[in-house]
This record gives sequence, C-alpha cells and structure tokens, in this order.
Amino acid sequence: MTITDVISNFKINLAIGQKEAVGIQLSDDFARLAFLSKNHHSFHVKTPPFEVEFKKEEAGFKIKEELLKRGIKVKNAAFSIPISSTLYKNLKLPKMPRKELKEAVEWNIREEVQNLKGSTVFDYAIISEEDNSYNILVVIAKKSHIDFIFDTAKEAGLKPDIIDSEGIALFNLALEQHKKSGGSEEDRSICVINLDRQDSYLLFKQNNIILQTLDFNVTKYNKASLEEKEAIITKLINELNYFFLTFNEPSKLFTSGFLVDFPEINSYLKSNFGDKFEIEDINPLIALDIKEKCEGVCGHFSIPFSLAFEELNQ
Repeated sequence: MTITDVISNFKINLAIGQKEAVGIQLSDDFARLAFLSKNHHSFHVKTPPFEVEFKKEEAGFKIKEELLKRGIKVKNAAFSIPISSTLYKNLKLPKMPRKELKEAVEWNIREEVQNLKGSTVFDYAIISEEDNSYNILVVIAKKSHIDFIFDTAKEAGLKPDIIDSEGIALFNLALEQHKKSGGSEEDRSICVINLDRQDSYLLFKQNNIILQTLDFNVTKYNKASLEEKEAIITKLINELNYFFLTFNEPSKLFTSGFLVDFPEINSYLKSNFGDKFEIEDINPLIALDIKEKCEGVCGHFSIPFSLAFEELNQ
C-alpha cells in the first residue's frame, strides 16, 4: 500500500465518520419522524422523534416547518409506504439468472397488478433459498402513494433516498433487536404484531414473510367501554390463534406500535401465548444500541427509526 492510498482512505474515513439521517413514516394525514446521527459505528438520538398531523395537500410544508423548528438540516430522507397502499406476495421460483428472474416475477404478479386500481410499482427480494429454488417476497405499491412521497419530499426540501414498505422497515428493526439478544435470521421463526391508529397487522417470517392485516382500530378501542374492550381483545386473540393454527407458531413474538399503551392487551397476549413462545416489545433504543433516553413513547416511532437506520447503512 502506498502513502497515497493511505491518505485517500483516511480522507474517506473522515467523510463517513459521522452522518445524519431522518426517517419518515408517511401517511395521508400524519407523519412520524425520527432523526439519527451515526458516529463511526454508534447511533445517537439528539432530537426526540415527533409526529406531525396535516391535511394531505399540506404534508410537505408541515414537515419542512417542523424540521426547521428543530434545527434539523438534512437533504435526503428515507420514507415508508403504508400497509394500506401495498400488497405482499410470496413466490417460489426455480433458480435462474437475475434478468430472467425479474421477468418471472413480473409474470407471476400480473393478476395482482391487474386487480389493483390504478398504476402500480413493485420490488422484490430473495428471502431464502433451497437447493434449486428461491423464496421471494414481492411488494407491490400504488404509484399514487409513491407520487405523494415525491411531491411531499420536494415541498419539504428533501430527496427520497429510500422508499420502503413500512412492514419491511418494522421487521428489519425487529431482526436487529433479535440479533442483539443473540438470535440470527436463520435459526428462529419470528412474528411481529403492530397496532396503529390506521393499519394494524401481523408479520410472520419463516422461509418467507407473510402479512396479515388485523381487525383492530386504536381510535375505536380507546373510545370503547370496558365490556366492549374485552370483546375487541378476545377477537384479536382469536385472530392470532387462527393464524398460528393455519401456519406455524413463532419462536419469538415482537409487539410494536400502540401495543405498549395497552398493558391489558399485553397481559392477554402473555396469558394466551407466553408459555408457547417468547414475547418482547420492539424498542428502537435497544435494537440500535442507542444510549440516550427517548422522550415520549419511543415504541411509537419504530418505523421511522428503522428507516433512518437504513439510510445511514446504505
């Protein structure tokens, strides 16, 4: 190695030693934002995560206003697409060259694309492979929401560096936390339950990733009587039981989103499933090994934290 090489590498290290990124979970009427900085291999939260509500046409302006108010100056951002604007499809295809694989994926999702209203875009990933085949997850998204992201980003003065399905972003954070406790992606089947104001769902990973929407509305639950809440919880537990009977029980269950606000639901989960598999809350601070404390309920911001983490590690 020459001296020139050493100096060049040293300059590169200086350039990438510290970075900043913002992750934005974008819906039609609200956005959740998390701001992360990275110093070499350590992640830090200097600005608490926050949520901003808006009318759809004001989204970019409101986000820009809140970023400026907090002194957050970034050019790029990672955005997520809501579950309601995406469709997941699992494929098992024989091994083939990547160009042919893309054509095979397109052929196998043609019916789903035709059935969705409006234009769509898709992306896919090989989740696992066997001797002669790939297990592939395809995420199909409404183009209208992709356009909304680009319009919002432009108005906010941001460039959308990454656009990901919020379910995949959430699952990536669960895997990070899973690895922190000594687990690996290969040795366990993992399930994530996320309860949110608009989209509540379950994600299950074994050879592939399965998405199951859940009939649970946080706003309605908060307004329900005690008797009604018990009926809602019972229905949720029955949904989960049916899913686990249809597929396989996971080795580990992660809970996320507004579940942290409802100890009574967590109690039901533990009494029904606690002797079958491990149950753990997703905490972005634990998953990303962040030392600072997080003001408010950090678990509400798992998706934007995961997006910011993805932005810093690309």
